[in-house]
Amino acid sequence: MVRNIKMIKTERLILRPWVETDAETLYKYASDRRVSELALWPCHTSVEMSRVVIRDIFRPNPYCFAITLKKSGEPIGCIGLVPQGAEHFTASHTEREIGYWIGFPFWNQGLVSEALKALVAYCSAIPDIASLLITTDARNIASQRVAGKCAFAQFSDYEYDGIRTLAFRRTLNSRCPWCGNDPLYIRYHDKEWGRPVTDDRTLFEFLVLESAQAGLAWITILRKREAYRKAFVDFDYTLVAAMTPDDEERLTHFDGIVRNRRKIHSAIVNARLFGRIVDEFGSFYNYIIGFFPCGKRIVNDVPSIESLPASSAISDAISKDMRHRGFTFFGTTICYAFLQATGFIDDHLNSCPSKSAQ
Repeated sequence: MVRNIKMIKTERLILRPWVETDAETLYKYASDRRVSELALWPCHTSVEMSRVVIRDIFRPNPYCFAITLKKSGEPIGCIGLVPQGAEHFTASHTEREIGYWIGFPFWNQGLVSEALKALVAYCSAIPDIASLLITTDARNIASQRVAGKCAFAQFSDYEYDGIRTLAFRRTLNSRCPWCGNDPLYIRYHDKEWGRPVTDDRTLFEFLVLESAQAGLAWITILRKREAYRKAFVDFDYTLVAAMTPDDEERLTHFDGIVRNRRKIHSAIVNARLFGRIVDEFGSFYNYIIGFFPCGKRIVNDVPSIESLPASSAISDAISKDMRHRGFTFFGTTICYAFLQATGFIDDHLNSCPSKSAQ
């Protein structure tokens, strides 16, 4: 599939097509045997050889990029999709192999990981690519770390031209599996879960919904969400806080919500306490983010669904403080789910398209 290739920009890099005027700089780094031996290609012996490589190998490949420094514009390495038929590992028609290397002076600076994440994101938009492969010399520990950091999993250990080689695979566009095939769940996962929320009304909404979930499946609450919106006056915490015992009794008969008297009472009491926190801290967001190191949200490394935690030291601290303030139905597990839902913590799988940048 031929595409018009544009530059890919990251925090420190620009990935762009090679041009023949890059030959001298390419030779500077590609003539280093420390690089070529681990990258499994011949060491460059002249500027002219580098020029020929650019002209005959790099340029014809629409998915071959020079890794260039944003500040200087200098090409310091190469990354791209290996031409079909030239792979080190036999791939299926929906798989493409990625090759990459970087000049020795730039090793151990996280630049290859930065470039690889950008290329993976780029490839995710190509419909006929379902998965990506990386092959690396078994001695190349740094390359294996890059693969792991970018959510590639090892699946093969084999010999290539007499060299022990490891193969890694990453499936593209693999959503977090917990949302299954339910359209409502998928829409919630793609559009809301893990996305930062700062406004108090939405934070109160999730406080009510997460508290209502206790003992139930989250999809059950999502299906009742609009009923909750009507019952709790569009989640206006000031209006909920003003509800009377008669309102509480009325809500125990309100169709479409969990008609548990204790949970309904909790939502009303929590609304009053929520308002006090807003008065004390300026916003509920300010209160919650104050428990996070340096006041910054957390993007967790989540290689598999099995590695997802149910709570954390932060959720322990928040739920303990809120319990002391009088909140109910907000233990550490519910608190952690609240933090995930409202984006204070991003627990999307590393391979998920909704994952925030690290």
